[in-house]
Amino acid sequence: SIFWHNRDYHDATHSIVVTGLERQTTSGKVLGYYVNDSDGGVYYAAGRLVPARTFLKAWRARSSRLVEVRQATLPAPS
Repeated sequence: SIFWHNRDYHDATHSIVVTGLERQTTSGKVLGYYVNDSDGGVYYAAGRLVPARTFLKAWRARSSRLVEVRQATLPAPS
């Protein structure tokens, strides 16, 4: 994968979960994204920081698709 510099997986297409990001404290610039990657092997699987430039390169190489998941808001009980 592009994330883990493993050429065996450069053509792999699968999903990851972005769990957070890291910003520079003074400027707010995004430094990287924390991801859970099901195809990264045991060492890389969860909570790994991917530098922002690497993340965007990989995302753009795969059509820049995004699925957003939000917690449902239930109506208050009556």
